[in-house]
Amino acid sequence: MYILNSNLTLFTNVGDISDARVKSLKDVFGPHFPEVERPNEGVIIFKKESKALYVDSKQITFIAKGNSEDFSVEEATNYLKQIFEILSLSPKSGVGIKFEGIENTNDNTIEKSKTHTKDAVEILGAEGVGFRFIIQKQDFAGNVFIEPYIKDNQKIFYNIELESRERVSHAQLDQLVETMFNQGTKDAEDAARTLLY
Repeated sequence: MYILNSNLTLFTNVGDISDARVKSLKDVFGPHFPEVERPNEGVIIFKKESKALYVDSKQITFIAKGNSEDFSVEEATNYLKQIFEILSLSPKSGVGIKFEGIENTNDNTIEKSKTHTKDAVEILGAEGVGFRFIIQKQDFAGNVFIEPYIKDNQKIFYNIELESRERVSHAQLDQLVETMFNQGTKDAEDAARTLLY
């Protein structure tokens, strides 16, 4: 899967993004993320190529795009944990993963999508069918959307939105994010193979 955009977010009370805090963050992340933006006093963004770190008063987010096989959960969570340490934040936070991706296939996914619900397709006169899967796991919940990619009928489009059910500690973070990421990539791709191939 090629990830068009992804956000791994830790929801926590960050507080003010003061000049002193900005300096502390720049000292650590400046060498790794040379582009720094402050669209307003409450936000700072560090960027480098296809990756970024976003900090505001209520969340810290690692943003990336590229092949899902190249996404490193460890890299993402390490950056986020560093921000927590630098800003002396509570070691527990809510976790959210949102991303959109596409995958190539040799089949016409628009036509294939209509084969599962022929009667409903006829009633609605639908050109294609998308699938929403409601995920309710012990540690997280959300939605996995799998549908034909309208711009190219030989691609599958994914939209993943998952959030932790509770605030988690940094010790739990890597495993939880890995599980959520796999649900949205490997598991979603396996499900798509039963629907659109």
